[in-house]
Amino acid sequence: MADQKAIQNKIKTVGNIRKITSAMEMIARTKMKKAVDGVLSVRPYALYAQELLMHLSADKTLESPYLSSGKGEKILLVVIASDKGLCGGYNANVNRLLKAYLAENQNVEVLAMGKRAILEAKKLGLKTIAEYKDVPDKVSSEYVSEISKELRKAFRSGEFKKVEAIYTDYVSSFSQKAQTRTILPVSVKGVTEIIEKAAFGSEKKEELNDGEGFGMYLLEPNVETILNTVVPRLVDVSVLHSILESKASEESMRMFAMKNATENAKELQDDLTLSYNRARQQGITQEIAEIAAGAEALG
Repeated sequence: MADQKAIQNKIKTVGNIRKITSAMEMIARTKMKKAVDGVLSVRPYALYAQELLMHLSADKTLESPYLSSGKGEKILLVVIASDKGLCGGYNANVNRLLKAYLAENQNVEVLAMGKRAILEAKKLGLKTIAEYKDVPDKVSSEYVSEISKELRKAFRSGEFKKVEAIYTDYVSSFSQKAQTRTILPVSVKGVTEIIEKAAFGSEKKEELNDGEGFGMYLLEPNVETILNTVVPRLVDVSVLHSILESKASEESMRMFAMKNATENAKELQDDLTLSYNRARQQGITQEIAEIAAGAEALG
């Protein structure tokens, strides 16, 4: 009887865990869809920016501190990981790529986003210029602007030759890949990469403008003012896109992790139920045997 009671308690506990993981799966699915929608919203701005940069890049006399490599020798690396766990191999993939990056590059400083990124940077002994914990699910323009401003300031200081990011690219619900991206200096190639990655499913088939056939622009008040306005915004877009891609990847991997946990809980619950039925049947059989033995002794 004691064994049956213990098994019943286990069945109840596993059932409660199953409810929690199922709820977490649904929450992660909703957050993932919102992040994907956010990635797609970046695309129109990037398309127009690509056209403008392609047009202006034909003028070799243009100068902007954001369009050419910095004078320093160091690299500023933005590392985006999660604040929480229970998301499969998401953080492990980022950490693995970070270690591989450090093996090939020297003089690296870090801007860490997410508690797991901060912990890994400290574990590896990296110097951090800024740390951002509790990254919101809904990333506001003000939040991105603060990070972008920090990156632009560091780049213009002359200490860094470039700014790169390690983030997780959301390929699909079933595929996510940790990779690097150059944020500064800004280039047509970098903006094109944002456009290509900010599309899913049928949108990937859309043909991107190759820059041919652009008409002559009338630039007011002048080219320098436009560059100094547009290019910093492109840094914002690049940072925002990297965060949203990472968020979509994190929630997708968490969704599948919780789905697997829910299925495992169901299997365990079924096994425990079977064990309970066996124990109950064994108890009944033993009671019948004892009654039969008692009746035989009395007879």
